Amino acid sequence: TTSRITAETGSYLDAFRTSLGELFPFLQLCLNGDIISQRRFASQCLCTLEELCDRVNDVSLDIIGDILIEESDDGYRLIDDYKDLF
Repeated sequence: TTSRITAETGSYLDAFRTSLGELFPFLQLCLNGDIISQRRFASQCLCTLEELCDRVNDVSLDIIGDILIEESDDGYRLIDDYKDLF
């Protein structure tokens, strides 16, 4: 089962990388909880942080059937259940 989990994780990672394209690095910023870098990244993408989160979560709904990012006191973060995907 370990190789199956690894294979699934790899395919999810590839699916997110392909679907998000230039937005993919935002997932790492959410994993790290770095709000300053999250805001800077959103600004570089010419959108608000909320719009960026919505775009990522829309893709996430298509891939895993659930949202991936949620708002926290310190910006946005990956939901704990999905951190192992990244």
